[in-house]
Amino acid sequence: MITHELKVHPQFWQATKRCEMPFQIRRNDRTFKVGDICVLREYDPKFGYVDRYQSVAFPITYVLHHEDFPNGLQPGFVALGFGVLSMLDDGR
Repeated sequence: MITHELKVHPQFWQATKRCEMPFQIRRNDRTFKVGDICVLREYDPKFGYVDRYQSVAFPITYVLHHEDFPNGLQPGFVALGFGVLSMLDDGR
């Protein structure tokens, strides 16, 4: 199991945090596997991390690769399905 720390742009943050968007489309630049954990933090490309102390953690429950769905995903991308959400406050 690997923990992946990932940035989430503001337009997707609230839906992700509220579990309304239990998936992410990501560049497959890591070895995402079922059982890995994604720790997501809101990130604005213009300003950096919005709140350094709040993140959400999801276990990866499904990985859909381009090879599995070539008409739906661009080469080099995956769709990650997430399980139950955990709120994290690291207290920094």
